[in-house]
Amino acid sequence: MSRAAEFTGARDASAPLTWTQHQTWKNLQLFEPQHTNVGWYQPLPVGLTMGDLCQAVGHVMGAFEALRTRYALDAAGSPRQTVDMRGRVAMDTCASSDALAESDARKVLSGFIGRGFEHERDLPVRFAAVLVDEAPVYLVVAASHLSLDGFACGLVKEALDESVSRARPEGPAAPRLQPVDRARLESSPDGALQNNTSLAYWKRTLETCPAANFPKADQGGTGTRWSRSVMRSPALEQAAGLLAATHKVSPSAVLQAGVSALVGALSGNENCVFSEVVSNRASIADKTYVGDLAQGAVVLVRTTGTTFAELVRDTWLARITAYANSRYHPLELDDLWADVERVRGEKILLDCLYNDMATTQQARPSLAESELRAMVGETTVRSEPISVDTDAKLSLHLYGTPGGVDFAMRVDPDYVAGPGPERFLRALESLLVEEVESPGRHRPIQRVAELAEGSAAA
Repeated sequence: MSRAAEFTGARDASAPLTWTQHQTWKNLQLFEPQHTNVGWYQPLPVGLTMGDLCQAVGHVMGAFEALRTRYALDAAGSPRQTVDMRGRVAMDTCASSDALAESDARKVLSGFIGRGFEHERDLPVRFAAVLVDEAPVYLVVAASHLSLDGFACGLVKEALDESVSRARPEGPAAPRLQPVDRARLESSPDGALQNNTSLAYWKRTLETCPAANFPKADQGGTGTRWSRSVMRSPALEQAAGLLAATHKVSPSAVLQAGVSALVGALSGNENCVFSEVVSNRASIADKTYVGDLAQGAVVLVRTTGTTFAELVRDTWLARITAYANSRYHPLELDDLWADVERVRGEKILLDCLYNDMATTQQARPSLAESELRAMVGETTVRSEPISVDTDAKLSLHLYGTPGGVDFAMRVDPDYVAGPGPERFLRALESLLVEEVESPGRHRPIQRVAELAEGSAAA
């Protein structure tokens, strides 16, 4: 059974794609739907009716143009976005029970995520209600990445929560900027200046960075294509926070400095280059923008500093510069990249990925060194072989969980020599804890190499 939510927005509108939408449009031709869709499910307040739910969804649809946009090629063969001012969106239903409702919500979400959108015909969002005794208890939402990134998903979820709870029964206010506005801004002289500045940075970086941090090892395959370890470490979180306060940077920059030391030790290069995904949510307008803003950044870090403080400073400056140049037209970057490779006579592979999707906890300022060292005993690591193949031969993902931050490292042993990701993660933990205990005592590259190989004294 299916119901429908009717919506009315402020306008019909049409524009070219935004820069980020151009990248996603390209990705749609390359990847399966589960890699180009986003989604979630959320609990609903007791006493809500299907009529209430459809009305709330309609209000949210009316406020956010990204949810009522179709994407299609124009007569010239270029993709465009077209906003519907009025319409209706289907609300599927799934009958369940108290015991199985959340499990059924996960199943519905999995089905939604795994099914592509017909972007020329369909709205880029799907809704379903999980019912217990005919009352909606969970709302399931899935959307095309053309319309939402992870940050925007959170904004839509928050707006839906407020609307169904009647905190804002009239629905959310429309954001300052909608995707068609951003597309027009990117086509303006200011947009051209931003694009040209960012592409100039990318050109300088691609001309000077290592072609790869980890060229393929000469010894051939190792049997296990990839390995992955996930560490939960309160000590690493606290150490990153304490060092961030000392050096007046973010905990994420401290952690990336540690990973830079590890990559420098493993590769032997004086510089290491990372690919990152940047949310591009610095301004107030960006923080309320419902659409896709995330783009790739290239971060080039000098690893020759003699102290950890120097490495943190260099990493912080490299990140600031990269993030300031993370808005650009991706198709123009593709052309620039090919030109640089042609001049260099070699392929350029950004084979290290640093992806911080967690907000690290604030360190306790009164934490004693003995307490920090004791926290190391709370560290847990789980490891598993996995079957993936990406350009990133070493990657560190940070995920926020109710129990803390998960540090997930993937390594391709055909490229990255050494004892593997579990030892690498423990080396990173030890490096930062030691730096809190004895600032400046070790050269970070040398020390992390010793720790990774297990040859250092405890």
